[in-house]
Amino acid sequence: MTRGPWLALAAACAVAACHRAPVSPPRPRDAAPDRPLARFYEADAGAALFTEREWRRIRRMSPVPPLEPDPTNRVADRPEAARVGYALFHDASLSVDGTVACVRCHDPARAFSDGLARAEVRGLRGRRNTPSLWWAATHRWQLWDGAADSLWAQPVMAWEHPREHGLPRDELARRLTARHGEALRAIFGEPTSDPLSVIAQAGKCLAAYVRTLVPRAPAPFDRWVAGDASAMGPPAVRGLQLFLRVGCIRCHSGATFSDGDFHAVRFPDDPEAGPDHGRREGAERARLHPLRAQSAYSDDRETMFPPNPTSPEDEGRFLTPSLRGVALTAPYGHAGTLPTLEAVIDLYAAGGAPAGDPNARGERDVFAEPFSLRGSDRADLVAFLRALTPDAAR
Repeated sequence: MTRGPWLALAAACAVAACHRAPVSPPRPRDAAPDRPLARFYEADAGAALFTEREWRRIRRMSPVPPLEPDPTNRVADRPEAARVGYALFHDASLSVDGTVACVRCHDPARAFSDGLARAEVRGLRGRRNTPSLWWAATHRWQLWDGAADSLWAQPVMAWEHPREHGLPRDELARRLTARHGEALRAIFGEPTSDPLSVIAQAGKCLAAYVRTLVPRAPAPFDRWVAGDASAMGPPAVRGLQLFLRVGCIRCHSGATFSDGDFHAVRFPDDPEAGPDHGRREGAERARLHPLRAQSAYSDDRETMFPPNPTSPEDEGRFLTPSLRGVALTAPYGHAGTLPTLEAVIDLYAAGGAPAGDPNARGERDVFAEPFSLRGSDRADLVAFLRALTPDAAR
C-alpha cells in the first residue's frame, strides 16, 4: 500500500514527542458524551494529564459502537441465521474425521482464541497463531494476511484446509446439506445444485453468529472514559499516556484498537513453520477465492472494492489485531512467537526484529519507529493493555 510523505512526517513527529514522567491518576470532569470536552488534571498540581487533542482521541476509543451492516450478507443480523451459525460453530462432523469443530480453536474463555503458539488439530500444527474472534466483524479483511475479504468467506477456508477441518468442497457441501439443509432452506429457500451456493449460505450463517461474539461487560478502560476514575489505577493511566505518545495509536486506533490495515512490524516467524510473506500472499488468495465479496455469491458485490494488486511492499505485512481482550490471547504475533505482553512491548520498542534476522520479513513500517522504555514504562503499558479486557473475562 503506497503511503504519502505526510505519513512519514507524522511518524517522525510522534517519535520526537515528549515522553512525560509518570503522573497521578486522573480526575475526570465533564466526561459524559453529552457534555463539553473534558480535560483530566492531576489531583494536586493541576497539570493536564492529557492535552485537548489527546482527550478527543480517547473519546473515540470508547465505547465500541454498534456493528455496521454487512452489505454482502443479507442475513448478517438475523437471529435465526446466528442460531444456525452457532450450530455450525459447534459441529465437529464438519471435519474429515468428525473431531474438529470451530470452537476447538476458538475458546470462549480465551476471547475465542486457543492459547497455542500455532493452531493444532489431529496432531497437525498450522502455520499461524489463532486470532481472537472478538470484534472480528469490524474487519473488512479476515485472517492475518487478509486472504478472506468477508467474514462469511473465512470459515470456508478453515473447513477446506487440510490442517484444519480438512473437507474437500463437494464433501463439505454434502455434509452441510445432510446436517443443516433444512435450517438453511428455512432462511435462504430451496438451494441450487451448486455446492458453493450451500457453502456460501453456511458461511453467512456462521458470520451472523460471529457478529454476536462481543463481550457483554465494559472493560475498565471503558468505565474510566465514562467517568469512573477508579476503574483504572495510576499505572494503567500512565500506560495510556505512553500508548498515545510513543505512537501505538497510529495502528491500534479507534474503539477496537485496530486500523484494519496491514503493517510490517517485523514480528518473527516460527522457523518450524517457514517464511511467512503475509499480505503479499494474502492479497492474491483473496483475489482468487470463489467466495470473495465481489463474487456471484455476494449479496452486494457492487459496493465492495477488490484487493489491491500484489505488491513487494506487502512483504511481511500482517493485519493489525484488535487489542480488546488482548490479556486473554497470549502468545502473540502471527506465528505466536512472543509469549507475553512484555515481550511484545520490547519488540515494538526495538522497532521490530533487527535487520538481517532470517525469521522476520519486510521493510519496517514507517509507523513502527523504535522508542525508549524507562522506569515503570513497560509495566505501565501492560497495565493499560490489561484494562482493555472486561474484569469478568479475566
